[in-house]
Amino acid sequence: MSRGSRLFGAILLGCLSLLRVASFAETSTSGSPVEVDTLPAIAGHFESRIIPEGNTSQEQTREWYLWRQPNQVETRETSGDTGQIWELSRNGQVSYLRIFHQEKRIIEYTSGDLRALQSYPGWLKLACLIDPILLKTQLQLNGSVETLGRQAQRYQGRVDEVEFEVLWLEKERIPALVRQMFANRQEIMQLKEIHSLHESPWPRSQISEYIHIDYADLGDKEADPFIHSLQQGVEHAH
Repeated sequence: MSRGSRLFGAILLGCLSLLRVASFAETSTSGSPVEVDTLPAIAGHFESRIIPEGNTSQEQTREWYLWRQPNQVETRETSGDTGQIWELSRNGQVSYLRIFHQEKRIIEYTSGDLRALQSYPGWLKLACLIDPILLKTQLQLNGSVETLGRQAQRYQGRVDEVEFEVLWLEKERIPALVRQMFANRQEIMQLKEIHSLHESPWPRSQISEYIHIDYADLGDKEADPFIHSLQQGVEHAH
């Protein structure tokens, strides 16, 4: 793998944090095809926060939109600068698009690329933002609360030294809240607004005119100013 490809592996791993998918150990399957096919098509506005223990001045906050169909998950930061699209093919393979809206560029990762980078996701865990199987096997149901005009099931418990609180919208199959309490920080993902997909108040990304770049070809494009600027950004972040 070229130096450029290694750097873009780092970019991918950094991008995965946008979804703030709950970090359960991968001990279950991603669910049956029936479960995938019946995922409701929804649009949501989320806020993700990282709060260091004893130092709230260092809190990190980002807001983002999600559009979900049974075979596609798209996210975009509310700033509109960057986004992601995950797709599930008919034969059950996951691929990924990393979108740079200002530059009108897209980096494409095949399922083979994701496996080589050890970043291949379970689809239900990705589409539901938390593995619903692990939710009901490793956490305890502890009543329900009303949130966003809906009844949410409250799950709590400890998994791999991390305390969890999850408010789960069963009908929509999405969490209204995931709070993870680590020894040195809290990570909170909160749903601020939700709609059915066809009633989404947030327009989807229009990317038909964007330039596509295969991840496998990045090593041959280091002279491209766009590629060079991204590589420099990754190096400075280390």
